[in-house]
Amino acid sequence: MKHPSESQDQAPNRPVVDAADRRPRASTLEPGPQALQRLLAGGETLKERSRDVTLAAGKIPGYPFENALQIREFHGYLQLAADTGAIKLEWQAYYENQQLARIRLLDARALAHFLDRDFLPDRIDAVFTALDRDHLAPWLQEALDLMRNKWQQGQMAFGLGIEDADRLHDVLRAASQLSTGLAAGDTLDYRQFGARYLGNSKRTKELVNNLAALLRWHTGLKDLKPQDLLRQFNLVPLQQPVLLTGPVQLSDGKQTLYIDVYPYIGVPESFLGSIEPAAAATYILTIENQSSFNEYTASISDGGIVIYTGGFPTSRLQRFYRHLTDAIAAPCYHWGDTDAYGFEILKTLQQIAPERIVTPHLMNPGSGTGARYSREQLAHLQRLLPVNAVTDGVISKLLAQGVGLQEQESQVARSPLDTGASAALSPGSD
Repeated sequence: MKHPSESQDQAPNRPVVDAADRRPRASTLEPGPQALQRLLAGGETLKERSRDVTLAAGKIPGYPFENALQIREFHGYLQLAADTGAIKLEWQAYYENQQLARIRLLDARALAHFLDRDFLPDRIDAVFTALDRDHLAPWLQEALDLMRNKWQQGQMAFGLGIEDADRLHDVLRAASQLSTGLAAGDTLDYRQFGARYLGNSKRTKELVNNLAALLRWHTGLKDLKPQDLLRQFNLVPLQQPVLLTGPVQLSDGKQTLYIDVYPYIGVPESFLGSIEPAAAATYILTIENQSSFNEYTASISDGGIVIYTGGFPTSRLQRFYRHLTDAIAAPCYHWGDTDAYGFEILKTLQQIAPERIVTPHLMNPGSGTGARYSREQLAHLQRLLPVNAVTDGVISKLLAQGVGLQEQESQVARSPLDTGASAALSPGSD
């Protein structure tokens, strides 16, 4: 009695197929579907459809196979596809029906049908036909056109590919809502925004990178991190009170708060609309990171208004800063990390109050002090110029020396009124 493998070796030169659809079982012919999927991937894209698409036999992993049965099944599977007119098999000279030279694509749509999968252009058409584009802003219409073109070329757009079509609708809803503004200028956290506008409190967190990529393209703010960019639209991971102190009164229209409290006070953003000086402020200082803010407010009290920005300030906090600098004629300073994002925050504050000079505080390391900047960080710093005369001088020096990268927590808190810290110089500065 023959072993089963011997019986198969004596079988006719054809693959094992399912009688229902005369198609080989993928479990026994895995290299065949893999090769044709790879060929189809080139033929489906707009860029490739205008070209002759082939797959050389040398690019098929393991081919020619050592097992004679596997070779016959592989060739037989390809022949089934060739019989549909989807592909053409081209053989090595003198090795007809024995050793492939290449597979040539003849009809990409027919090959997709043979592989029992949707043809990419048809999938793309179905996704975009299902979209209700009439209510979308012109910039979102343009973004969709760009996305469609990218998908047709087999590329991703805004971190989304055709396989992410199920999240496209929510990305568009979220971007549309953020770009037109949240209700009454409110700041919302991710869970609130997801529950109110997307029907799922967890959805926003899943879309952060896609939303940021789309809004970055729309606004041109290409250097901001995703969370920082979304803060521009008053969307934050978790709502926090604004931490600040100084001789100022704030009001939400119902209550008035005197915020010159030791070490500081936390107030809802709703109190940032009305500002009234309670006494002459000596300076306005914004601080990027909370550890440094805590240290500063616990150890220094010299009549300044000190505000924690929480990293990149929300648009609501930016409006407050504008009102504050309009209402109070005091010198303005910013203390942050000396990476490009620290100076990006400073530049944003400078743009908010263009009639003032926002001076970098403790952000001018001495020569040879601090870590070396990467090439990308130096390029980012270069793109920030110009900011203002003082800051431009600091950034130009950092660019020239290539070092100076410091977290602000490495500096001991010092007041801008301290003559040793004046002109934004840290200890040991030039």
